[in-house]
Amino acid sequence: MKSKRDQHYMMADGNPTSVQDLSAFVITAMKLKLFFFNILLDEMGTRIDDLEKNVSDLMTLAGMDEPVEDSKVKKNT
Repeated sequence: MKSKRDQHYMMADGNPTSVQDLSAFVITAMKLKLFFFNILLDEMGTRIDDLEKNVSDLMTLAGMDEPVEDSKVKKNT
């Protein structure tokens, strides 16, 4: 059986030596990818919200249309 030290070296050099090591390596890599993907999605969502607001402001300044409502806020009618 491998010690934790051996497992650490396996992960450090990126050479899994068993099916369990490979599984752990792949799961860890996928979790990291999902984590960073979620950060990117949040950032893109923020940028899209800012873009919508800027377009709405420009349209209002140009007198073309009423301000565009935020899609997250529903109009009470």
